[in-house]
Amino acid sequence: MGGFLQPMHLLVLAIMAVLFYLVLRSAGSAIKVITQPKPPTQLWVDPSQPMLKQCRECGEQIAKDAEICPMCKGRQLGL
Repeated sequence: MGGFLQPMHLLVLAIMAVLFYLVLRSAGSAIKVITQPKPPTQLWVDPSQPMLKQCRECGEQIAKDAEICPMCKGRQLGL
């Protein structure tokens, strides 16, 4: 029969190790996306432009009543 680990056993172990690594790597990136919230942006409105506000996503000046930024398509919730 031979030794404890046959070449086929080593092949199976190597394949399992690669699959395990790929599953952990993909799960790790999904967890990072879910658990790392976007940092708050510093909002600034130019006082000389009373009808404008700053986009929460990209920082561009947009209309004060805009719900979606025309530049980055970011929703303007809470403003």
